[in-house]
Amino acid sequence: MDHAAIGGEIARELGLPKSLVHIIERHIGAGIPEDEAQELGLPEGHYIPETLEEKIVAYADKLIAGRHEVGIEVTIHDFAEQLGENHPSIQRLWDLDSEMKALLAG
Repeated sequence: MDHAAIGGEIARELGLPKSLVHIIERHIGAGIPEDEAQELGLPEGHYIPETLEEKIVAYADKLIAGRHEVGIEVTIHDFAEQLGENHPSIQRLWDLDSEMKALLAG
């Protein structure tokens, strides 16, 4: 999980625009709210994608496992196994999936 925070830090040091820093920081999971971020030992802040660009990158990231394309169901199953079926990230993943599919159906 800390790769997003580290990537954001590197992007800031390189002087990249804030919008790109946020894309990097907010692509993990389907977003991580401030309280969960603190529990995970991430730097202070929230990691929830807000802009369309942030959501697209976060969603696309969930459709890849290693070098393979996977369905969102695979990712959700993996998250449920790692975090528990009732973890709030599961609902965030379903919500992100619904939002992206609605945009694509547009």
